[in-house]
Amino acid sequence: MKNLFVATIGTRDLMFQVSSGEWFNLGDDQMRDDIISEQSEVVSDLELPDLTNHRELTEYLLQSGEKYLAKIKPVILGQIFAEKYDQLEKVYLIGTDQQEIVKERSKDTIYSAQLIEKWLNFNYPTIKTEIIPLGQAGENPSDFEAMFRWWLNTWQTQIKPNPGQKLWVCLKGGVGQFSEACRISGLNLYGEQIQFFEIHRSSKDNRQGIPSGYTGPFLGTNYLWSGVQKQALELLKNHNYLAVQNLLTPYFEQTPEQWQKAQQLLNGAIAWNQGRFDQFYQQVQSYLDQSQRQQKAQYWWQAYEQAYIAVIRLEQNNTTEAMLHSFRAIEGLIDLWIRQNFSEYLANKNTQSEFLELKSSILKKYSSLGSFFNKYGKSNKETIQVRGEVQSALIRVLIPEAQHDKGFVAWDSKNARDTRNSLSHNLGGISEKDLYKAWGTDIAKSDEWQGRILQCINLITGEQFSKFNNASFFPGIHHALKAEVKNYQV
Repeated sequence: MKNLFVATIGTRDLMFQVSSGEWFNLGDDQMRDDIISEQSEVVSDLELPDLTNHRELTEYLLQSGEKYLAKIKPVILGQIFAEKYDQLEKVYLIGTDQQEIVKERSKDTIYSAQLIEKWLNFNYPTIKTEIIPLGQAGENPSDFEAMFRWWLNTWQTQIKPNPGQKLWVCLKGGVGQFSEACRISGLNLYGEQIQFFEIHRSSKDNRQGIPSGYTGPFLGTNYLWSGVQKQALELLKNHNYLAVQNLLTPYFEQTPEQWQKAQQLLNGAIAWNQGRFDQFYQQVQSYLDQSQRQQKAQYWWQAYEQAYIAVIRLEQNNTTEAMLHSFRAIEGLIDLWIRQNFSEYLANKNTQSEFLELKSSILKKYSSLGSFFNKYGKSNKETIQVRGEVQSALIRVLIPEAQHDKGFVAWDSKNARDTRNSLSHNLGGISEKDLYKAWGTDIAKSDEWQGRILQCINLITGEQFSKFNNASFFPGIHHALKAEVKNYQV
């Protein structure tokens, strides 16, 4: 999709080539009194001493048809047009055309705008153009409030980009109040869809017919960033990483080298929030310390990440998902733990079936498990599914202290199983109180609940993490991402 381009035209936008071959500005009336102005040089070359001001001079050139078209060049915008013409769908040129009673009428730029339009039509005929006059209804370009209203009306009635279409703006011409009203109103309406150009004037080059250089297009970051930054930090508080990505993408595109770390961290955070922990690790591993990289080699590392998602879901007041993720962390860990410790007794250890199957050969070593084969064994009593009571029994066989561990007992309790079944088979959710109760604590405190989950995971892994900030990789990654957004400066 090609872009729209809006330019405010000032008195110094046009150069004219005099007979000597040198180029002079049609409206450069900012010279000292003892030096002939560039505008006077043009009037002298045309031998038209009766042309006393910018409006009259540009009107004369416009009425001269094609006679002087080759001698006219847009010094402010010329380089942009030369390098960006194939990206432009339409150009809007805004020139002043004030009433006769207005003193500044002599410096009006409506004819300059029309000359630039004629130049564009000749040099770049594929670009559509439109002149938008300012002042015909008595508007004062120096009145900020009036200009703000004028711009809002202009945006809404004349300059309307399509969704996703870039709106390029160059505000070199006109008074400060007019330009400021354009920036603020445009940014309020279009946000990151609007981008700006900055002109770098060089009188030496201009005298040789070389248009001024420029930088851009760039975002109006100085106007938008403080609000965007505040919004992004609020979204991070709620761990809404996709929304943060959508909000910051225009800034990523504008200065990718400054945002490289933040983008990696954010991509990792999105993957983590979706439970794709391997992809999360790939994105953030360079920001982890040596002990964390060593932890990644352990079969159980993802259990702490899964459990921490439960913690985050509770922070988001999503008690149902907090419940599901907390038990999923334990159940997923137990599956890995059984594969790790009872591999030789598994009939389907190399498959990803819903339930592992335990072979009866295990009874030679752990005869206490015989009752489960009698109760749950298939017709030949050779295998049983590893679920529920069987999982618990295997843990108690190898970890005798499990029967006294509050975390494990909570996970293994009938109350917890009933709650899980209710969530899985019924509509609706659970209260925060029910969540805590399911984990065997009547104390309505998140720290107590987190501690119970962590205690259960530590029991199975044999680790001694005291809090999730040490057990999970993610708190450090979240903090680093927050710091990148907080410390970014436009």
